[in-house]
Amino acid sequence: MVLSFSLINIQNSQVQFTFSRLDGLLTNYKVQHTNFIQDGFNLKPNFWRPPTDNDFGAGLQKKLQNWKRASHNYVMLGFEIDSTNNKLIKLSVHYALPDVFAFLDLHYEINGDGMLKVTETMHVDHAKQEPILFKFGMQMMLPKKYNQMEWYGRGPSENYWDRKDAAFVGVYNINVHDQFHPYLRPQETGNKTDIRWMQLTDKNGSGLWISGDTVLNITARHFLDKDLDDGLEKHNSHAGELKERDLTVLSIDLQQTGVGGINSWGTWPLEKYQLKYKDYSYTFIIKPIQ
Repeated sequence: MVLSFSLINIQNSQVQFTFSRLDGLLTNYKVQHTNFIQDGFNLKPNFWRPPTDNDFGAGLQKKLQNWKRASHNYVMLGFEIDSTNNKLIKLSVHYALPDVFAFLDLHYEINGDGMLKVTETMHVDHAKQEPILFKFGMQMMLPKKYNQMEWYGRGPSENYWDRKDAAFVGVYNINVHDQFHPYLRPQETGNKTDIRWMQLTDKNGSGLWISGDTVLNITARHFLDKDLDDGLEKHNSHAGELKERDLTVLSIDLQQTGVGGINSWGTWPLEKYQLKYKDYSYTFIIKPIQ
């Protein structure tokens, strides 16, 4: 395996990983000449979801907006590379999240078979009183041809931390197009909880296999989050007017705050289903399927 810098470019004849010098994020994940990351995108931290009707009722789209900012405004402080073992390269990238008074570490382990192990860790300033976060996780955009999702977890319909009793653990296989529920107004949709493993493939069975060090929340859609997000105020948007993008957005999350439902005009999700402002860490592995 050859190591050079873009920030870092790791490649052999079959595998190539490229991390941006500007922000340290993975921009190229290529196995046998196939790049699993859509051109112009990356694998990035994410703490936001498109607000639901219940979120708007509670004003969370305003009260939590610093987490939306933090999903885009991370300041790279430095990085370390350990290439002493040329069969397993390790990269750690350190960030400040100034909007939420926190620091974020992304640790990667990469081998020549295309395996990518990612650990995301956040350390918050416990002296601050920041609000809950919608989710703690990461997100990547793949070419749209990766549209077959199979998973071992709760399903087959969408389910959430506080809305999953009728979604039973099993093995399910559904097209990504069908993961999207056309609520009258576009909003968060399609999440699956308690994921032991999942794979996202094309019609020929090639793609990615994912598992975590704990059960995960995973969502796959043909829409960017901003397509489903009205911003600070509701607008006259309708799900039927949306047009799928030429990509598949994959969210790999440790957890997501519950969607509530006690009422839709002010009540937050129950406290036990809220992601509090505190330290978080989780690990997941991505492997190519050929």
